[in-house]
Amino acid sequence: MMHGALRSDCATGAGFTLAELPYAGNALAMTLILPDEGAFSTVETALSGEVLGEALATLSPCELTVALPRFSFRTAFGAKEALTDLGMVDAFTGSADFSGVSTTEALYISGVYHQAFIAVDEEGTEAAAATAIVEDGTSAPPPVTMGLDRPFLFLIRDRPTGAVLFLGRVLDPTAG
Repeated sequence: MMHGALRSDCATGAGFTLAELPYAGNALAMTLILPDEGAFSTVETALSGEVLGEALATLSPCELTVALPRFSFRTAFGAKEALTDLGMVDAFTGSADFSGVSTTEALYISGVYHQAFIAVDEEGTEAAAATAIVEDGTSAPPPVTMGLDRPFLFLIRDRPTGAVLFLGRVLDPTAG
């Protein structure tokens, strides 16, 4: 477990506490979602773009004390089926038209593969904790403690657009 205290933005939702750890430059942030004790499945099932958006809209400054496990994961999958289900059918057949990018006759896509790797360790935490947040002169924000010693969800998102770049879950924080 990595331990740290920092000024962050926090919120609560239906059955969970959420904290955002901005990366250097503030454009990207890791968002940690810690379901209440025994509520992981309920929160994971109910988590939607709308629920996440509502929670993010209520973010407010907090003094965050966090215990974050080291974790990493690697995933890979073929995206051809998902893309054809979304209507991108011709690109995978001989009737594809890629004449705008190649002079090769009968060019088509045979497969699309996606891989992702995420590792969270002391260096990542230091990068998040190094970001300064400007105070506005109001009273000190409330303290929030997140001990991520039970299953939790995380996402990395682009803060200006809100786009979720990675989404994952850690079911056994002691396995890292």
